[in-house]
Amino acid sequence: MRYQDGWVGAENLMLRYFDGENSQNEKLPFGCPMVTKIDPSEGPACESQLTFAAALPNKWTQVPQPRTDELTLSQWPKLHVYARPFLGPNKEEAFRQESLNFADSLRTTGLRYQTEPYFWVVPDPPNEPTENLQVWFLVEEP
Repeated sequence: MRYQDGWVGAENLMLRYFDGENSQNEKLPFGCPMVTKIDPSEGPACESQLTFAAALPNKWTQVPQPRTDELTLSQWPKLHVYARPFLGPNKEEAFRQESLNFADSLRTTGLRYQTEPYFWVVPDPPNEPTENLQVWFLVEEP
């Protein structure tokens, strides 16, 4: 799946969910950050697996369920990450270049990190021409 295609589809699904298309017909504050988890493919002809996610408000004890099977709710464990912020367009090319630059910086400074999965993050509500963006790599725990 190409990032841009997946992003548009995931964003539309999540916007509908947050706008009240859920089991409680309740509008929710839009969840930020929006995170794309990238599990790289095994070969050059294969596509990486992309998982799109958005945060739910912490106040919910009974989280409204999605009305579509295309959207699932899950709880992520705490993550320890190295984060690289940058300004740019929310485009695959910008994220790819920043990911390569960040990985090179981490290697150069001797910081240990996991090469997969890694994450592309939009911390603020999306759809600005230039956005605050981040690349995350998981810290490699000793």
